[in-house]
Amino acid sequence: MNGPHGSITDTHTHLLPERLAQKIRSFFDQHLPGQLAYDAINAEVIDSHAAAGVTEIWSLPYAHIGDMSNKLNADMAQLSMALTTPQVTVRSGCTTHPDDDDPAAVVRTAITDYGATVCKLHCSVGRYDVDDPRLDPVYDVLAELAVPVVIHLGHGVTGMTATDEVAPLVRAAKRHPEARLIAAHCGHSAVDAVLRAMEAHPNIWADTAPVVMEPIALEDALRAGLSDRILFGSDAPNVGLHLDDQLRHLREACTNHPEAFDNITHANAKALTSGR
Repeated sequence: MNGPHGSITDTHTHLLPERLAQKIRSFFDQHLPGQLAYDAINAEVIDSHAAAGVTEIWSLPYAHIGDMSNKLNADMAQLSMALTTPQVTVRSGCTTHPDDDDPAAVVRTAITDYGATVCKLHCSVGRYDVDDPRLDPVYDVLAELAVPVVIHLGHGVTGMTATDEVAPLVRAAKRHPEARLIAAHCGHSAVDAVLRAMEAHPNIWADTAPVVMEPIALEDALRAGLSDRILFGSDAPNVGLHLDDQLRHLREACTNHPEAFDNITHANAKALTSGR
């Protein structure tokens, strides 16, 4: 049974092993004070999402240093299976870091052996750029295996992205036209630059995940006809806006674009992961 908002896929959550989840929450408490919408408890997110009509969740890990990715990816696979319920399927995400001995092999193992169906790269946490040459073989693997990758572009502690930080995404998109590259948070606050990149490069997508307390303004994206490459994401549990509030904001933005809400909340994610 669907919830009040219909059938929804949340493509940007962080349901993580408990020790890592608590470390990340401690970082938020220290650097980004403010009331968050969820405790750092995976079951709370699952229950709340199920009540709202979420039927699928992408759970995205990220590595801050090399040599931790493989174990994290294996742990994510086990956790995702444990969290999946009859109402909500949790897709296991994987990650890598340019300092891994063989980043491409790490990702290939996560997909072929552990069952990961999405990938996450986090430039600020890992302190690298998305066009780092060491990631080129990673994009080749992701393109070969048809696995999308969600990329946090900004390097600032606030989670925001500056306009000039979109350029590395464009360079990566040009080098790897078959890879599906998703700009997390639609590159907020460089949303305009991300939209221009999407218009020029059909392999660039974006998600709607807020940056802590700040929702993404989608009106320009909808007017530009880009609703077929935008994905709904909540960033739960480390976000200040509850899922219900985010969905209301999205539905209001889609008032004059009747097809956009279903595209963003379900159809686009299905298209990216069909066959996986």
